[in-house]
Amino acid sequence: MPYTRVCFPSLCMTDNSLLLSSFSSSFSSSSSSSSSTGVLVQDESFKQSWYARWAADLSARDVERAKFAFSIYDFEGKGTMDAFYVGDCLRALNLNPTLAVIEKVGGKTKKKEKMLKVDDFLPIFAQVKKDKDAGSFEDFMEVLKLYDKTENGTMLYAELEHILLSLGERLEKSELEPVLKDCCDEEDEDGFIPYEPFLQKLCKDVK
Repeated sequence: MPYTRVCFPSLCMTDNSLLLSSFSSSFSSSSSSSSSTGVLVQDESFKQSWYARWAADLSARDVERAKFAFSIYDFEGKGTMDAFYVGDCLRALNLNPTLAVIEKVGGKTKKKEKMLKVDDFLPIFAQVKKDKDAGSFEDFMEVLKLYDKTENGTMLYAELEHILLSLGERLEKSELEPVLKDCCDEEDEDGFIPYEPFLQKLCKDVK
């Protein structure tokens, strides 16, 4: 994809992921979770049982992918990752957590506030992977249908842009414009675009 922010061999995080996070937070219904993944557990015996609980939700392939992603953000080769990069690491794994979710699971907005080991990151990955709040293609389609006033599969391009700039986790126009240009068909003479192709392109690489 042409708008890669962080790219490594076989693993990349694009602006589309950032846009999906904003899109999710704009429209997904909020829900509470009983887990406390954002707290780094200090008691080792409890930590092991807590880790085992979440590891059970991951396949061997998931664990392998997560460890590989984690290793990329282990910049010093010490087996640790700065919690500042939790969101980037999750997005590199084709997840789309909102900023609120990243904060909830222990991500930090400043560097060097907290370091994570891979055993700390795996349950975070498991929780976010299992979380349904980010929404799906079908969820987003139902939302955009609300703006399809003529019920013909189109909506105003300006309205889509306004939604993504004004609601939820707001994006800067400079962040939004290149992704909309890449994902949206050209406007017709009345300023309408088909929204299904936009969502298909936006959700293409999201599992």
